[in-house]
Amino acid sequence: MNDAGDPTPYDAVRYPCYSHTLSHPDVLAKQALLYGVETAPVESCRVLELGCGDGSNLIPMAFGLPGCLFTGVDLAGDPVARGNELIAAAGLENVTLLHADLMDFDPAAGEFDYIIAHGLFSWVPKPVQEKILAICGKHLSVNGVAFISYLAQPGAYARTMLRDMMLFHTRDCKGPEESVAAAKDLAGLIASVPPANDLVQFLLQSESRRVMEMVPGHLFHDDLAEWSSAFYLMQFAGAAGEHGLQFLAEADFTEMQDRHLPPEAQEKLRALAPDRVLREQYLDFLRGRRFRQTLLCRAGRAIRTNPDPECLDRLFCSTAAETDRLPVDLSPEVEVNFRGARGTALESSYPPGKAALAVLMEASPRRVAFSELLTATRAHLAAAAYAADVVSDAALRTFLLDLHGAGIVDLHAHATLQCLHPGEYPKASPVALWQAARGYFASSLRHVGYTFTQDPAIHLFRLLDGKRNRTEIVRDLLANPEARTALLESGLPTDEQFAALSRVVDREIDHLARLGMLIC
Repeated sequence: MNDAGDPTPYDAVRYPCYSHTLSHPDVLAKQALLYGVETAPVESCRVLELGCGDGSNLIPMAFGLPGCLFTGVDLAGDPVARGNELIAAAGLENVTLLHADLMDFDPAAGEFDYIIAHGLFSWVPKPVQEKILAICGKHLSVNGVAFISYLAQPGAYARTMLRDMMLFHTRDCKGPEESVAAAKDLAGLIASVPPANDLVQFLLQSESRRVMEMVPGHLFHDDLAEWSSAFYLMQFAGAAGEHGLQFLAEADFTEMQDRHLPPEAQEKLRALAPDRVLREQYLDFLRGRRFRQTLLCRAGRAIRTNPDPECLDRLFCSTAAETDRLPVDLSPEVEVNFRGARGTALESSYPPGKAALAVLMEASPRRVAFSELLTATRAHLAAAAYAADVVSDAALRTFLLDLHGAGIVDLHAHATLQCLHPGEYPKASPVALWQAARGYFASSLRHVGYTFTQDPAIHLFRLLDGKRNRTEIVRDLLANPEARTALLESGLPTDEQFAALSRVVDREIDHLARLGMLIC
């Protein structure tokens, strides 16, 4: 590693940083709770991010969780400086970004309830990988959870093949721009070859198309990086074990499911891998997984083999699911198809389950406590002349857990600060507003990154500072030729423009509120 005062490649070429939803303490606490590990409350915890970049992941967390303390560390000085500008502009006092070398991490830093290392582990040399695990082993609290993402075998082999070819092809390039351009040229050449009945060529062409779509910063720092290593889960878990850590779960609950396998394969998997870590390894074989987002906890903690439906009493539920059958038909003879936000789908004829999804869809995007959902589900069924005792608490918990595994329902450890009903003076999160003023990316209070690149609402969003009422916002937009053109139909008479734009503004403000971009 370089000294903390020396420039790094990340100072020379900006790495695009974003909010990473699965690294949020809300997700880590929820996953831990499902598998029987009690963690620190999401609303009052200490969080450390290793390789924090410009804080695009950590700073939105800090704004959304004002009762927590956040620390980020990164070797690259320029990104840290940009992040500290945002911290000052947003007036945040619960987050600190440090320009420092992980190899010199302060032993007196204390304990952290959640430690995050996203997009770091596979792209540093082995001594730094050992240091990351050592920091987790030394500084993770007794009930803490560490999130570490890394390239996974066997799926990363194809990526490694193309990376080796690109490194050869760019060996004489001078500077990042020339290297990126040459790498994309090679990828384009490989992708242009007529496909043959050859598995290796198919994999290389698939990887080449991925490279061609990458932004320069990602390509330069990921696929053309000096260091790049991939791991089998058993290797990674073994290395973590040497530091007093054990595998807890994957950050993405859906990736731990075997529902995509035929019944015979599910049975074979259970016979081959009764151990939960070994089962995950075999799932990687069956899926060809390329990337893992693994959660670790202290060794010795008892971990459930299967998730606990009872813990839903302490969680919140939400959904972004949609269905073509509205209102939802609760009849047990009718199958209703529900489509999740990730392109997943599920058909159900189970009346309480359909009623619960109808309640969540109506409440969306609000997070609903299980007790509230249970009461509303029973009321929904009663309104359709079903007896209240048709709803079994245990059956509904199991159903919701299955929906969570299918990517139809999300589970959360806490509610958010987002404003669902903005008033006359709509106000965006100051963090998101600062980000949008400098580009087309902003982080929501649900810790989801939103890109406005092709969205004309960026012109409106940049005005939502809470100091303008809706009438003033419309006037400011009308005075901006670019915004007026983007938001209004062409050829609209001047005397109709104000009313038309007012309707657009009201609609877009409601949409931004649902995305979690606004505060009350």
